[in-house]
Amino acid sequence: MSLGLLATRASFERKQQDLKRVIDVEIPENSREIGVAMAKGDLRENAEYKAALEKQEMLKVTASRLK
Repeated sequence: MSLGLLATRASFERKQQDLKRVIDVEIPENSREIGVAMAKGDLRENAEYKAALEKQEMLKVTASRLK
């Protein structure tokens, strides 16, 4: 028998705000970073591109965890 997740209203609202910020601000910023890094050419040696992809994965995990 699962009791579910217990949270205060304030905590729940804070998590909802965090999710909205990740989806509406951080993910679009990261997409622009990926585009800028891709425009610089050779992706095999592009540290900015690799860092942006790693950040993208982190943002996906964060958004998934907050849902």
